[in-house]
Amino acid sequence: MNVSLKKIQKFIRVCCDLGAGYLNFSRGITTLSGGELQRLRLVQLFQGKMSGLMIILDEPTASLHPVEAEKVVKKIIELNKNNTVVVVEHNKKLLEYANLKIFLGGVGRSGGNIVSQEQYFEKQKYSLRRELFKAEEICCVKLKLQYLKLNGTINIYKNSLQGVCGCSGAGKTTILRDGLENMIEGYKYISQKPIKGNVFTTVASYIGILDDIRTMYAKKFNVEKGFFSKKGHGGCLHCNGTGHIKLVNYYDETVWNTCSYCSGTGYSVECLKYTIDNYNIYELLSDEIERLLGLSFIPLKVKKALSVLSKMGLGHLSLNRTVDTLSGGENQRLKLSEAMKSNRSTIIALDEPTKGL
Repeated sequence: MNVSLKKIQKFIRVCCDLGAGYLNFSRGITTLSGGELQRLRLVQLFQGKMSGLMIILDEPTASLHPVEAEKVVKKIIELNKNNTVVVVEHNKKLLEYANLKIFLGGVGRSGGNIVSQEQYFEKQKYSLRRELFKAEEICCVKLKLQYLKLNGTINIYKNSLQGVCGCSGAGKTTILRDGLENMIEGYKYISQKPIKGNVFTTVASYIGILDDIRTMYAKKFNVEKGFFSKKGHGGCLHCNGTGHIKLVNYYDETVWNTCSYCSGTGYSVECLKYTIDNYNIYELLSDEIERLLGLSFIPLKVKKALSVLSKMGLGHLSLNRTVDTLSGGENQRLKLSEAMKSNRSTIIALDEPTKGL
């Protein structure tokens, strides 16, 4: 049999084993759900003949329905026969099969501590108060989606909590993103995909408070707001506010070095001379959100936004943390926090808000 044909057949078999046999080869990657994309990544891993390797899997069952997760767990166990497999996971099913379990406690600066299994599960205990929501208004939406076999009516009960359930690929995201997006006034969709941004996209800029912090410093010292911007007058001229200097491209990878003029802050020396209660703007943005809540000079609008982040368990983050360095769970909570701080939306659709948690 042709070697190429054998490879294709093996690829198909692994797809079927992982419950992704209904996909076709012409399906665009951007149209895949989180669970489908996760399994497709794993297909690349499972179809090869590997032995004697250490393989590290970062949350392989994220975004998967329990039935799909069980199939992935079985493939991981097979992979473990001839390899050492290290898995970062929240899935209790994988814990049952693990030969060694390592539990970590704490977050942020106090994180990374090895704790006992008892301590870990004690921290996981929580309780939710049962709450009844009274629906004052029903929003009736007629769905017409050509690429999804669902043409019917969905009732959205306002001022209530509703769940959309089903295996990955069933059409949950399609309904929330495409079916309801332009059909309901005051509708906001929060996707499950990572936040996109560049080197200047930070926690502060994403939730919309960076400008307020710049204004606070500008008013205090009666200078232009742009004087406290990395992309304005306050940015380091040598690294253009990035804090890093490009050295060389090495095997298609760019090698960077910390800018010696600004010591990696991205701000000019003149800008950092201006301080409020011994905090220059870089030091303020670099401190943990939980600590910033205790500062008296922080504007009320900024404090409200920080309070929401803290309640989401993101108090360990700093405001200058770039979004591309966030974990999956931090990413989801940051998007949810951004949606919560605004009262403009009356219906908020959350696509897997607990993903990675």
